[in-house]
Amino acid sequence: MNLYTKLEPKQLGSIRLLEDKLSKTLDNYILYFPYFNDHGKGHSERIIKHLDDLTKNIELSSMETYILLCSAWLHDIGMANPKKKDAPDEKRCVPVSTPV
Repeated sequence: MNLYTKLEPKQLGSIRLLEDKLSKTLDNYILYFPYFNDHGKGHSERIIKHLDDLTKNIELSSMETYILLCSAWLHDIGMANPKKKDAPDEKRCVPVSTPV
């Protein structure tokens, strides 16, 4: 069962708005973290797919599902636009080629 089907209409609308607002923002991670693996929109979508698989046999309320989906979309938000002084030292970054 798709996690989105467990949401109330207002929650679904809120998640869709969050997705829309974050889509481009999340894909900006590459500007600040060029040596990191994918942490853009596709990464969050894969996380949600994994969560869907993991929660298949768990009865979640619509609020629990909403919080889970918000967490999945927002878990890497700190990578979207860090201040330059807070960006990791590129020399210490190790390229990773396998997406999560």
